[in-house]
Amino acid sequence: MAKGGIGLRCMATGCDNPILYSEIRMFISENVQKKLDERILQESIGMASIDKLERCKKCNFAIQMEVDKQINKIFDCLGCKAKFCRKCERDWDEKHEGISCEEMDKNDKDKKEREIEKKLNEAIVRKCPKCGIAFIKMDGCNKMTCRCGMTQCYICRQTDIQYDHFCPHYRDPNNPNCNQCNKNCLQFEDANKRDEQLIKEIREKEGAKA
Repeated sequence: MAKGGIGLRCMATGCDNPILYSEIRMFISENVQKKLDERILQESIGMASIDKLERCKKCNFAIQMEVDKQINKIFDCLGCKAKFCRKCERDWDEKHEGISCEEMDKNDKDKKEREIEKKLNEAIVRKCPKCGIAFIKMDGCNKMTCRCGMTQCYICRQTDIQYDHFCPHYRDPNNPNCNQCNKNCLQFEDANKRDEQLIKEIREKEGAKA
């Protein structure tokens, strides 16, 4: 997708010019059009920096929630039709109707398991601090650029970075410290190892509390 969601990025090497969606729409199937329309909408929402924007925890569909969560507790997703509590993030059902999150916690035997699951999920899934969209990187460079324009290091999650954020020196990827500079992140480091270590620490910490 080209910057700003105005079309597709040119596929020629070194060319950043867009192929305007308005000029190629007639040649695209309805199914692909629908997917592109949704992507362009999400691009526009992300770049707009809309206040009080919240996203569905299941499908990332964005809704501007004008009413405070203390008054309107339910997030009713127009995308995937999921409903969940905006305060405690439980799936919304008749058990929660008329009962506070605190009371639900007292009666919820699975509360601890849900809290651990949330921490483990946060250890793996990154979230853009600007537009709130969640993402996971499969491979490639660790400088992430969100569709809203925000940049973020996939390793340490520092935001608003450039390529000089990364250590330029060769070193053993298993050694987190560089003896030539004070930068710890590598541009093409495999983040899975750090994620796995963080998950291990979370499990050990939560196991010690049990």
